[in-house]
Amino acid sequence: QGCAEGRALANDKRVLLYYNGHGVPIPSDIGEIWFFNRNYTEYVPVSIWDVSNWLGSPSVMIFDCSAAGRIINRYQTYRQEYVKTQLRDYAQMQMQLQVQSQASESVLLNQPLTQIPEGGVSWNGLQIETAPILFGACDEGEILPMNPEWPRDIFTSCLLTPLKIAVKWFVKTHEWLHISDEVIQLLDNPLVGGDSTDHKSPLGELAWILLTVTDTIAWNVLPTGFFFFFFF
Repeated sequence: QGCAEGRALANDKRVLLYYNGHGVPIPSDIGEIWFFNRNYTEYVPVSIWDVSNWLGSPSVMIFDCSAAGRIINRYQTYRQEYVKTQLRDYAQMQMQLQVQSQASESVLLNQPLTQIPEGGVSWNGLQIETAPILFGACDEGEILPMNPEWPRDIFTSCLLTPLKIAVKWFVKTHEWLHISDEVIQLLDNPLVGGDSTDHKSPLGELAWILLTVTDTIAWNVLPTGFFFFFFF
């Protein structure tokens, strides 16, 4: 219900689903994540494919939990099978309508899955919605760090305060710098004045530089189809 309401409010905008999996079972082998039942008495497994369908397109999902890669890997498998089935059914329908030739269908059905794009699919009038953007805290065989010196939701902290976490991680992993804990604690209190939304202030200029760096990384890592959605 919450996913459907989010889609209704967002209309054609991108919906964000944030899954905090701390203290709940890890994702199942078939890509199920855990939610409370209606009475909040026990956890029930829900398929990531069902969650994606409820959210609709476009959407972005963040999984801050152990074995998060298991969710992403299973979703990719479901997505590839879904796209392949949609293309196959559409080609067969075109055959029945005598619009699609047998030769073209043969080429389509023999197309390797690796050639199916991760974003939206458009083929001969068939439109398949854009795949969601998925973020996972760790690989499917990994667990989240449990060091008391770090935030429990360290992946979320990396997304919300990347500069602070990056500096703290560098200092903690380079002990030869001999930086005291008192200095590290200063990271929790901004030393640069201004507002992050004001580009004319020192803090705003640093935030603008960081945004430029992250945008550049995204442009070089993510499929270009995601950016076409935003630009056009």
